[in-house]
Amino acid sequence: MDSYTTAFAPEVKHAPNDTEAFEGEEEDVLADYFEKSALAVRNSFERFEQGCARPVFNYILATFRRRPVRSTFAAVYIALSVLPVLSFIGFSVFVFATSIFVGVATAIVGAACAVGFFGFWLACLLGFFLFVSFNLTLTVITTYLFVRFVMRARDEGPRAALSNLAQETRAQFTRGRKPGPSRRQTLDSSSTSDASLIGGQGDVLGEKVAGGYVDASVNGPQAMA
Repeated sequence: MDSYTTAFAPEVKHAPNDTEAFEGEEEDVLADYFEKSALAVRNSFERFEQGCARPVFNYILATFRRRPVRSTFAAVYIALSVLPVLSFIGFSVFVFATSIFVGVATAIVGAACAVGFFGFWLACLLGFFLFVSFNLTLTVITTYLFVRFVMRARDEGPRAALSNLAQETRAQFTRGRKPGPSRRQTLDSSSTSDASLIGGQGDVLGEKVAGGYVDASVNGPQAMA
């Protein structure tokens, strides 16, 4: 009974850890990928050999068997012409690439120079127009003020015309600002406040008659009795 149990008992295997299992799986994946890549390359070479290389090789052998002199001449000529032909192709590609690069670079540099040249003259022209506009504006304003002064001077006189024109010009330049009290209004208000203050002091002195004082606002200063 023990021998039967031992013979048919399942074998206990120690499971590897996770790192070993991952490394084993990665190696299997790489091996499969390498085998698939090698198989694909082999199939490609087999197709090339069967479709192109082998027929060409068989045709060359058949040509050499049928026309050995002509085939030998053609083989020597082709062998000598391969290097010059490849050199010509490479030089042509280099010339085309260089020409395209030089053309694009020249076009970019030329465009930048042209834009900079015209931009410089545009800036100079705008500055000149700014100066001319300032002078023309000043001239127009001066002419307008002079004409207004002459027209007002005929009707109102030079002094009144100049005063009114100065007020109008100041109003034009100060338009939009918050109007404040003028100097004359300030002086009038200060004089009014001083007068009211003096009048109040006189009334106070007039009321203080008792005690030997006399009304200063009526009789003036007197000595005590």
